[in-house]
Amino acid sequence: MTVRTVRILSPLFLLLALCACAPAEEKLREELAEANRCDSPEDCVLIGSVCPFDCYIYVHKDEAQRMKAKLDVFETDCTYSCIASEGVACEANKCVPITEPPPALPEGNVGAACTSSEECQTPASFLVRSACPFGSACIDGACAVVCPIPSQGTDAGGFTEPVVCTADSDCDCSSYLAQDLAGCLCADGSCVAVVAEEAEASE
Repeated sequence: MTVRTVRILSPLFLLLALCACAPAEEKLREELAEANRCDSPEDCVLIGSVCPFDCYIYVHKDEAQRMKAKLDVFETDCTYSCIASEGVACEANKCVPITEPPPALPEGNVGAACTSSEECQTPASFLVRSACPFGSACIDGACAVVCPIPSQGTDAGGFTEPVVCTADSDCDCSSYLAQDLAGCLCADGSCVAVVAEEAEASE
């Protein structure tokens, strides 16, 4: 019978192994900061996006090859989700990535006076919901959030275009199963379930 020996690492050994990475990370962070210098944007070279340092790591062009080699051998177990970059600027002799701020989510204008649906904007709280492709419509002179009622497709039970209508009586919103149904009517020639007619009160 073969006896296998299993080594059990002590908690102290594991702690020392984890701590050993910290000085290397801090040293590289300091070197990257020193290598990031410029007199103009043309001095700046992007050498990567490595967590936990930065989404866009820029250094002086004379330091690019040396610092890129250091980044390539650095072991990391994390990732970044970076917003889009439009290039680099040189500010206070430092390379600074130019990034686009994330687009602001629409607040919507439920209940606002309107003369056409084009004037109405759907709040983000509805746009992020997956139950329906929510939109907005001008109903009785005020903006409302609506869910288009789709016609049943002929193949595989799929849905097609919204039900075409000329009057509210043409519409049946029983397929809209959420509990925020406020009405069922014909808007802009299509059947819709009305789900919000007034803006939610702010907390």
